[in-house]
Amino acid sequence: MKKIISLLLFLSMLFVAACGNNNLFELDTTTLTTAETQTSPVDNGNQIELDTIGEAPPTTSEAQTPPIDGGNQVDVAVVDYKILGQSIDDLLTDGDFSGTVLVEQGGEIILRKAYGLADVENNIENSIDTAFYIGSTTKQITGAAILALEADGKLDTSDTLDVFFLEYGIDNLKNITVANLLAMGGGFGGVPHREMEAVTSKDVEVSVIHNWSSDNHGYSNSDYWLLGRIIERVSGMTYEEYIWTRLFEPAGMTNSGFGDTHKSALAYSGSGDVFPRSPFTVPYSSGGIVSSVDDLSLWMDAYFGGKLFPETMLERVTGGYNYGWYLNHNPIWHHSGSILGFSTYLIYDRYSDTKIILLSNREYQAHGFSFKISSIVLDVIIST
Repeated sequence: MKKIISLLLFLSMLFVAACGNNNLFELDTTTLTTAETQTSPVDNGNQIELDTIGEAPPTTSEAQTPPIDGGNQVDVAVVDYKILGQSIDDLLTDGDFSGTVLVEQGGEIILRKAYGLADVENNIENSIDTAFYIGSTTKQITGAAILALEADGKLDTSDTLDVFFLEYGIDNLKNITVANLLAMGGGFGGVPHREMEAVTSKDVEVSVIHNWSSDNHGYSNSDYWLLGRIIERVSGMTYEEYIWTRLFEPAGMTNSGFGDTHKSALAYSGSGDVFPRSPFTVPYSSGGIVSSVDDLSLWMDAYFGGKLFPETMLERVTGGYNYGWYLNHNPIWHHSGSILGFSTYLIYDRYSDTKIILLSNREYQAHGFSFKISSIVLDVIIST
């Protein structure tokens, strides 16, 4: 019963998110007005505001994600994958979806397919290997890098920012921890360079650091941008080098990259206009990664399967938002992404070991279809 109630709550929130304001650009900041509590950050109209969380991860056992155990596993024999996959395929085909999808439960593929065109002008179809910008889904990869540094004994989330940005001489950095950034409680707001102009990383860093305000609450790309800089300073590597060697290679990912250096589909608006490609500098560790549906499936296997760090490290990922995941309706972990016409949605149900991955090169398509597919898949699997 708890699983069903959790599913209904999650789906109701996803529905509101899918019907939300789709005209907002992801690299803007949604500002909340709550005076005394910080709520789970809202992803620019594509995520609904969730339960109240503190600025640092809760440490109580009640807040921890329950492990998968035999009592919570679904009897996969009762699920007809062929019928379920056909239902999703019909939905995406009828809805003129452009992108790729992977739906899997317990290691069994329900649907893995590409739709639409990667390049309309040259009539190049999307394939299952087509890569897409994943937008804010990048944040869970940045969060995983922090978990890896913690597991390797190189970082503690109680470390304050003055340790990493001493040269700025800003006293308030002594009061902000890495944990605050992970929970989007750093107070740095949105990335200032919203126009995606070709600025240097140092330009963005200076702008972000000096953008701090006690009035900045809610969804913050800047908090995760700064986490990327922390990863560089602690590891002694560039963000791209660390992500590739410490996370992507161990996960077996070969079709992922960073910004416009990795070939991807072109992205289109609802009216068919082509969006410009984004350089990596501005979205960076908050939204600049490019990947494919198969690579993201490998990513989720490695993340939840103990290949990147001990599984016990996931006990630190608690609260309404933390380490790049929305977690309010345990055991469902999820996050969307949207950047310059690309849209992404990743959903993972730890009870039933069900993953749903949607990548699209049509503005906001992944968000709208995520609710419909989740309704079909999780309802069938969790109810059986």
